[in-house]
Amino acid sequence: MTPQQILIVAVRLFAIFWLLTSVGHFVTAFRTLEGAGPDGYTLFGILVPIFEFAACVFLWFFPATLSRRLLKGGDTPSGTVGPALLEWQSMIVIALGLWTLASAVPDAAYWIVYAITYVGMEYRLGDVIQDRWAYVTATLVQLILGLWLLLGARGFAALLFRIRTGGQ
Repeated sequence: MTPQQILIVAVRLFAIFWLLTSVGHFVTAFRTLEGAGPDGYTLFGILVPIFEFAACVFLWFFPATLSRRLLKGGDTPSGTVGPALLEWQSMIVIALGLWTLASAVPDAAYWIVYAITYVGMEYRLGDVIQDRWAYVTATLVQLILGLWLLLGARGFAALLFRIRTGGQ
């Protein structure tokens, strides 16, 4: 089995995991519809779970496209030490990035809806989330870290490989 095939399976498993965790977001969106009128804030709160569902469908039906873009097979020179290990490390780093984003994206959506709701009620945002800055900051750090692990996987895996082999 090649790293790309394993990543395809991992992406599909990730799609299932994300779909199962986003079911709660659909419930929250429908409860929001019951208690609020149709305004821009409610619409945004409903679009988040719809976006999550669409992303899960995309990941389920097009995992090979994503794995080709993330692994970019053939970039590793054949004469280097351990290209297979570098591929496996890249794949693991990508999986960690996906896992990190799986929990960061719903949190970020929550904080965006939270902020929009209270700003719409004419509260000052700083007063409303004054005691929640640590949570907002943690979500931002998680998003940045997840994107860095996902998009910079090859460079990060190469760095780990150099550290493990002592630069050889």
